[in-house]
Amino acid sequence: MNAPRPTLSTPLADPRVRAEVVALLYGNASVGVIMNLISVPLVWLAYRHVLPWFALLPVLALWVVIQGVSAWNRRQWNRLSRDVQREAAMSSQFLQRAQWMAALLGAGIASLLAVLHFASAPATPALAATLGLVYVLGACASTLIYEPQVRTFAGVVLGSQAALLALSGGAVEWLLAGLLVALIVGLVAYARRYSAQLQQVIVLRFEVQDLLAEQAGLKDAAEAANLAKSRFFAAASHDVRQPLQAVMLTFHALRHARDEARRNHLLDSAERNLGALRQLFDQVLDISRIDAGAVPINPQGVALQPLFEKLDARLSGEAAAKQVWLRFAPTNAVVHSDPDALERILANLVGNAIKHTEHGGVWIGYRSARGRIEVRDSGVGIDTAHHGRIFEEFFQVNNPGRDRASGLGLGLSIVQRLAGLCGHPMGMLSAPNRGSLFWIGVGQTEPAVSPSAVAPQNVAALSEKPLANLSIFLIENDAQVAHALTDVLTDAGAIVQTFASAEAALDIARAIDRVNVVISDYRLSGAIDGVEVVTQLRRLWNAEVPVIVLTGDTAIKDLARIDATLHTSDAHPRARLMHKPVTAAQLIDVVLALQTK
Repeated sequence: MNAPRPTLSTPLADPRVRAEVVALLYGNASVGVIMNLISVPLVWLAYRHVLPWFALLPVLALWVVIQGVSAWNRRQWNRLSRDVQREAAMSSQFLQRAQWMAALLGAGIASLLAVLHFASAPATPALAATLGLVYVLGACASTLIYEPQVRTFAGVVLGSQAALLALSGGAVEWLLAGLLVALIVGLVAYARRYSAQLQQVIVLRFEVQDLLAEQAGLKDAAEAANLAKSRFFAAASHDVRQPLQAVMLTFHALRHARDEARRNHLLDSAERNLGALRQLFDQVLDISRIDAGAVPINPQGVALQPLFEKLDARLSGEAAAKQVWLRFAPTNAVVHSDPDALERILANLVGNAIKHTEHGGVWIGYRSARGRIEVRDSGVGIDTAHHGRIFEEFFQVNNPGRDRASGLGLGLSIVQRLAGLCGHPMGMLSAPNRGSLFWIGVGQTEPAVSPSAVAPQNVAALSEKPLANLSIFLIENDAQVAHALTDVLTDAGAIVQTFASAEAALDIARAIDRVNVVISDYRLSGAIDGVEVVTQLRRLWNAEVPVIVLTGDTAIKDLARIDATLHTSDAHPRARLMHKPVTAAQLIDVVLALQTK
């Protein structure tokens, strides 16, 4: 985790700056300890005949002890690693220790000078004060990085000497005392400005380091994103070209097919390959919309049992075809999630588990003690080396040839993104030949709610002419797409008026009553796009006519504009957004669904 960036106004709030200040204080202290110890025998030789030993010896001994404590404290700091020194608590502790050591050293030298102050020779009170001044100035030179230490040294040492001089009562002594007090004030003021400047230099150094690290991180992220994009497009290009190749060859074979059975077989093959293309486009669009935050998430109470039953009905056939068992553990749990997103997540995980299980089966259940839904399988498992990449787009274990029978490699990437949008943590445990466990954290259960609605059925299959007598405005500028859509809707019984431009549709709309449904492409050849023509048609007819907007666009700004204008993501919309390519059944289902609103 990156350290918080320091600010110039409060540099010591950053543990890194604080640690640097402590390191400078303790680094400069080593020379001071040596010089102070050298001064001890010199003072003893100079004053042992003019001062009683019981006055001189204790203060010299105290001075030696204080130097030992200072050296020990410095050693304790130097024994810490750089990372430990920069911990907030540790840097604060040793900065406080440095302040206490300054007070202790100041008291020690003040005591020694106080004794020397009363010696008749070779020193005088003025000389003792001068020695104190020299000591303080030397100490200040090594502690200017931290103004409180300068204040302590000057206040204790020079302040005590000023007091002793003032107590002597002479005019000269009073003058010297006044000068010392003025010097204390000047030293503290100077130290305040200078220490602030030095600390700002440290702050700027760390800011430069942070910016360089951030730049390096952005560079690495950009390179990783570029590499991921290259892998993405390489895999996508392969997965698009394969079914396209198959479709092209299939249609070539269709031209030369002689019997009905052969033609039907080739048509089924073309439909499967086109379905694979559509699946790829849908999943790539899903990833784009999720990454852009364009997927609406509405957390609510979700009863798991109805969801499990729905998934069981949907996936049991696939499991039976592979002769593996599929079991959903019964539960009364109600969890807080988005129902659609949670269904997609579980459907993807369970489908993946079935796909990679050859023997045994797949178990799905809710673990109340852990607050998570688990999907377990007895499949081939995943080697530890691949765990870090399993959620990457297009990544597939043991499928270097990109065999479409093994899927596209986008499902788990979508699962991870949807789980992130819902705020659900997820994880996995797997080993080769020992199966896999994928889990989704859905938190604690909620109070019971009414079961979720059952899966919508394919309305288009209920009647041979499901759109009988429905009037439809179809606006599509691509002639081939318009022709195909018209055929589909007409075959379903609809009365279709087809227009190549928005302007042509508006001209006719002025002369007739409203229609049942408007279907429009988003990108039209004229100045008016699909959203605008729908808006004008509704205004012209003074009615909220049901609308379907078809688009091949994946740009989030366009999708957001469609939704913002037509409210396609409302709970009960009067407009739907459908991404090309769409199947005939899907289109007819949506037309019928809009008629029931």
